[in-house]
Amino acid sequence: MELYFLRHGPAASIEEAGVERDSERPLTDDGLAVCTLVGEGLKRLSVRFDVVASSPLKRARQTADAVAAPLGIKDRVVVTEAMMPGCTITDLADFVRSHRHAAKIVLVGHQPDLSELVAELVGGARMKMPKAGLARVDLDEVAPGAGTLRWLLEPGMMVMLARVPMEE
Repeated sequence: MELYFLRHGPAASIEEAGVERDSERPLTDDGLAVCTLVGEGLKRLSVRFDVVASSPLKRARQTADAVAAPLGIKDRVVVTEAMMPGCTITDLADFVRSHRHAAKIVLVGHQPDLSELVAELVGGARMKMPKAGLARVDLDEVAPGAGTLRWLLEPGMMVMLARVPMEE
């Protein structure tokens, strides 16, 4: 199974957004553009997902939709409490078990949770996921140390890939 961990894109502050709760903070215009380009970069890499699992927080939902749109898989976006801030490897394992038909799942969430989940799955690597950053972990089961980190991509790499002209 391939699990992809995607941190939400750059979001407005509570004050900038004019909202009352952190959960309502939207992506900035630049954040939305970057997330769309991440989706276009993934399309160029021919990466496809069976499920796009998003935290219920607005910025994560917007990230999931923006990445899924260029891939033509907006219908595969599901909102799940399993990706809420504070999520654990147990929450992740329960979600994956409930979607056992899926071989490729992208999980859209927050810091520090995503970095901690990746580290726990691959045996303790220290890392910090950048906003709109993407990590891929291959594994047979969701358990501590059971995964292999295949890649960690900065959003700028995906944006560059999306913008490179295609050869004819």
